[in-house]
Amino acid sequence: MQKNPVNLFGALLLLGVAAALAGGWMYNTSLGHAGEHGRRTFAITLPADKFAKLERPAVAFDHEKHTEALKGEECTKCHDKDADSGALIFTVYDPAKVTTRQGIIEAYHKNCIDCHKERKAGPVACGECHVRNAAASAPWNSIELSLAQHQKHVAAMDDKCEACHHAYDEKTQKLVYKEGEETSCRDCHRSTGTKDQPSLRTVAHEKCVTCHMDLAAKAQKSGPVQCAGCHDASLAQPALMDMSDAPRLDRNQEDMPLIQVADNKMKPVPFNHKSHETVARNCRTCHHESLKACDECHTVEGKKQGGYVRLSEAFHRSTSDHSCVGCHEQVKKQAACSVCHIAMPAGPADSTCDTCHSGEAGMPAMARAERNPREVIDWALMYVEDFPETLSAGVIADKYEPVEFPHLQVIEKMNNLLGDNKLANVFHGSRNVVCAGCHHHSPMNERPPACSRCHDAPFDAKDMARPGLKGAYHQQCIGCHRTMKIKNFRDCSVCHKDKGAPMPTLAQSEKQ
Repeated sequence: MQKNPVNLFGALLLLGVAAALAGGWMYNTSLGHAGEHGRRTFAITLPADKFAKLERPAVAFDHEKHTEALKGEECTKCHDKDADSGALIFTVYDPAKVTTRQGIIEAYHKNCIDCHKERKAGPVACGECHVRNAAASAPWNSIELSLAQHQKHVAAMDDKCEACHHAYDEKTQKLVYKEGEETSCRDCHRSTGTKDQPSLRTVAHEKCVTCHMDLAAKAQKSGPVQCAGCHDASLAQPALMDMSDAPRLDRNQEDMPLIQVADNKMKPVPFNHKSHETVARNCRTCHHESLKACDECHTVEGKKQGGYVRLSEAFHRSTSDHSCVGCHEQVKKQAACSVCHIAMPAGPADSTCDTCHSGEAGMPAMARAERNPREVIDWALMYVEDFPETLSAGVIADKYEPVEFPHLQVIEKMNNLLGDNKLANVFHGSRNVVCAGCHHHSPMNERPPACSRCHDAPFDAKDMARPGLKGAYHQQCIGCHRTMKIKNFRDCSVCHKDKGAPMPTLAQSEKQ
């Protein structure tokens, strides 16, 4: 908690996101239009009590264009620095002194138009700044530190975590650093600020940008100081990313904690915390803003601190971005996974409970995570006689030639797509589970039944919920092609060749 509020009378224009803490006015970043070169702009919004009715549209300000024009000059050309915090303050006018509508208008016109005239560049006519029907633009992309980006800051600050992390000490009424108890910035600084706790947006621009500027002024390596450096849409981070090369953060976490609940009938869960750190965007991916252990906020019965979300839900709720199951559901949306899972119900199946609830650490679930991801391919090749390279689907070939299905290529392709996916290796406990992607609703044995064993031609009138053989082929094959975005499979002739025409291989088809 911060007890030293910064009195900002204007907006932090340096990052294109302004926050007003006085005078009741602000710069609205959600309104804007695409400037030249597709850059973002933000609309200047004036005090609502004095500008309830506007004769002209709000001005869309292109900050990057101005910083490029003033390249080499100090930011203090338009901004003053707060004496206490060093934060940049936009000083078009002082709300304490300029209180009338006309005074505010004159202040903007004098500062902006006079500068344009002096430099002989920039608009000076009303309609050139106040543009009607400007194209709408989405707000800037939100930014957050990944583990990799965090490590860059740790190295730059020589491991001085207190430079950013602090907590409020009630006894001394000061900000202090508590080693091993660091929380994320969002734990105190929320989207909306208060007198004692500025918003995350305010402190990020106050601390981060000014730090970058100070380093740049000393000719030292620094981070971005312009809007796009942090907020460009191309920098958007996916929910999960490869963090295997990022040095591990040390916050007294165990490598393999054993998650267990008193008086629970299920076996404990050996959780590979170290392995999960290599794929999580940051610690908040699981631990929310406070970075506390799950059971500190989520109890068996549920309590207010955890939003009354019970511990079982915190682990198993399939719609949550923070739960184990919810995170796994996001992974299953990847093309290589969704090709099979798209037809399956979300959430864990009863048969998979013991995959996680396996008892003591080091049990089979962890062993499966480390096994050879190509195991199924090797196994399939061993049974090449039972698994012929191609299969002929000619049972209902009345209008087209039989389809030669590249069976072994599909098996190899699926396993290559799975690659080194440890999550798949853990939950695909059976060596031929990939076969179940097509041979569904049947035992996963070494020779699953053919499609025609369950799907009749054309269909069973007594079982309308089960498609006929033709429908089953098309639903399964075309559905897979669409999920995998194999664009060439879009008409009948790709699979149903004329008599004598050779069938393309899977690799040749993908190139078409």
